[in-house]
Amino acid sequence: MAAANSLVGKKNALLSKPKHMEPSLIEAGARLFVTTFLGRYISAGCLTLLEEDGTVLTFEGDKTKCSLKVVLKVHNPQFYWKIMTRADLGLADAYIDGDISFADENEGLLNLFLLLIASRDSKSSISKLDKRRGWWTPLIFTAAIGSASYCFKHLLRQNSLTQARRNISRHYELV
Repeated sequence: MAAANSLVGKKNALLSKPKHMEPSLIEAGARLFVTTFLGRYISAGCLTLLEEDGTVLTFEGDKTKCSLKVVLKVHNPQFYWKIMTRADLGLADAYIDGDISFADENEGLLNLFLLLIASRDSKSSISKLDKRRGWWTPLIFTAAIGSASYCFKHLLRQNSLTQARRNISRHYELV
């Protein structure tokens, strides 16, 4: 931002009060789900989430297994909803949409994947999740929420006979 303002010739003053993220009730629930999961899952290295309002969430594991430290900046509370409903694809969408960024722009994404893989491979992470999980896994829960969400959107979408004819005429050259 400072570089862009200097090119235009404007002065850049830092904000004394950071912008406050105001998550909806659904986003707050998704945040709770994601942070609880990360607290249980991260067993190697350190993952820090920095939110726009200044909240810092740190998830630390055994640093002897993995010494990586990843700082993830959360710009939009939609990030938590995307992670909760679409898991890994939600992470990709959040990154592409600009909902998150990394403090280390060059190696941040790579280090995040390495940290997640190290936590997955860690014996303590697997045993900790197996004790609490039983038949339920976060992936099944995430898939169920995502499927329900898409089904609900499909039911709300009106595709009457008139709308179907309009769609066909716009996409195909019929004589």
